[in-house]
Amino acid sequence: MSTSIPVSFIKQYQAETHEAFQRRGSLMLGTVRRKHNVVGSKTQFNLYGKGEAGEKTRHGDVPVMNNDHDNVDCFLVDKYAGEWVDNLDERKTNTDERGLATRASAWALGRAADSQIIAAIEAGLPSSQKIANGGTGFTLSKMLQAREILLDNDVPDDGQIFCWVDTHSWLEMLKIDQFVKSDYSGKIVPFLKGSEARNFMNVHFMHHNGLTKAGNISQCLMYHKTVVGHATGAEVTQKWSWENTKSSHFLNSNMSMGAVRIDDLGVVQIDSDMSTPL
Repeated sequence: MSTSIPVSFIKQYQAETHEAFQRRGSLMLGTVRRKHNVVGSKTQFNLYGKGEAGEKTRHGDVPVMNNDHDNVDCFLVDKYAGEWVDNLDERKTNTDERGLATRASAWALGRAADSQIIAAIEAGLPSSQKIANGGTGFTLSKMLQAREILLDNDVPDDGQIFCWVDTHSWLEMLKIDQFVKSDYSGKIVPFLKGSEARNFMNVHFMHHNGLTKAGNISQCLMYHKTVVGHATGAEVTQKWSWENTKSSHFLNSNMSMGAVRIDDLGVVQIDSDMSTPL
């Protein structure tokens, strides 16, 4: 076996790595604001305040809204996902070991991106934006409460609100008539590859098994796309090298990324008790 990695091999697996990262590793990147090609270790996401209209006297000056302008810092963290592929192991199997390693590393980086987004949404979230589990799972009442909170906060009802729930909560929701019947809900849409999405109350509900759990309590998340940001300094890349002393190829997959919650008012955390019977 050649100890070098052809250029065509690098290009092929670089493309597959990026595809796997987007399609199988991360589910949430398409539901948040994104910033690419960040230079340095941090960037900022801007928050533009809500204006108030005023009156004007004849020939008087037009009132100025003087909207608040604010920004939040998003710090980037370097993430790595390496893997060894032994030379003789490749000879003993008919599977594409390097291809498997490439996809696995991309999925790992994608899950890391989702973990950053989840942590950013939850960090220091005010109690006013949380719905306690109350000894119940993910009920219709909780969905309505979360929707009410966002509407009262003037969060735009523009089809860009997403809600991620754990496996148990998703199965509970499939027992709710208003959620599953087309008379009440929108059509089932394949919004993201790898995750079924159902539209209800103009919210895209989707399943994610990587949400934060504390004992039997799962922290489900509803938010508007514009209030969560994810920044990338270096897109997912991979490099294969031959290590003669190990008689193995080594895959180094890495990227630099970070996430931040931009506006508290556009997020609701819904605690769900996963011990409730289905």
